[in-house]
Amino acid sequence: MKLISKLAVASAVFALAFVSFANAQTMRISIPFGFTAGEKVLPAGEYRVELNRLSHRIALNHVNGSEGCYLPVKAYTGSGAPEQGSLVFNQYGDRYFLSQVNARGADTGASVFSDRAEREIARTQARVRTVVTPASSM
Repeated sequence: MKLISKLAVASAVFALAFVSFANAQTMRISIPFGFTAGEKVLPAGEYRVELNRLSHRIALNHVNGSEGCYLPVKAYTGSGAPEQGSLVFNQYGDRYFLSQVNARGADTGASVFSDRAEREIARTQARVRTVVTPASSM
């Protein structure tokens, strides 16, 4: 009976891990400018981005391991399944704020919640430019 219980628990853990893996997509992206993600300011560089739809979060990590963060996201419906993933930034002057993560082949993306600094800049500056940075799948 104990063996059956252990097998059932192991099967459930495996199934949850598989579902989580199936709902996660990883991309690699080169970002040519420093930017704000959530409340964290990150430098330009090469990043690994993992979008997990099940947990509604993204992991954003510099490939050299020096910088990174986890961000809660909300799903949005895009205009179709893009052939290439991308990150979308809102640019105010010389400041960039991560706005969206679009995964390759997915018709839904993830929108990053704006932080206090971006809301303040948006309130005082009328000019915002959208910058799309393409990613490569891993």
